[in-house]
Amino acid sequence: MKNSNKFKELDSLRAIAVLLVLFLHFSTAFLFYSNTYDVSIVDSHSLLRQAQLIMGAKGVFLFFSLSGFLIVYLLKLKGFNQFNYRTYIIRRFWRLHPPYVAALVLFFIVHSYMGSYDCLLLIQSFFASFFYSHDIIFNQWSYILPVAWSLEIEIQFYLIAPLFFYICNKLKRLGF
Repeated sequence: MKNSNKFKELDSLRAIAVLLVLFLHFSTAFLFYSNTYDVSIVDSHSLLRQAQLIMGAKGVFLFFSLSGFLIVYLLKLKGFNQFNYRTYIIRRFWRLHPPYVAALVLFFIVHSYMGSYDCLLLIQSFFASFFYSHDIIFNQWSYILPVAWSLEIEIQFYLIAPLFFYICNKLKRLGF
């Protein structure tokens, strides 16, 4: 079932989750940039569109659940005493941050030249997004890269989960 602490079955589930979300995003982009369809009518009257919206949301929740399981499994498998938080964060940082920043920069440039947002707002949004805190600061998705809201949550979970696991282990040892 597992091979070097990796569940191959979960990779398949993750792929399904990603495909559900991508299908939703592509269809949404198609509808918004199409002159043929009225998005509000399609969203409210199309059963296929309703299914896309539901399945896209389920894909996000499935991805979050799998990530949560794998992080906690890793912590439990290694034991918190052998767990190196610094290495853990650095590995996730280098895997996720460079492509994320590249996307932020690209969409910042696109919005700067083609968008209708104020330059100061875009700069503020860029820095809040850069630090995975746009939703916390602005209480809404990033103006530059709206789909990154889920990555912000994922990163926040990566930072907090080991601390939560550590506290639970300490409480368990104390008899709580």
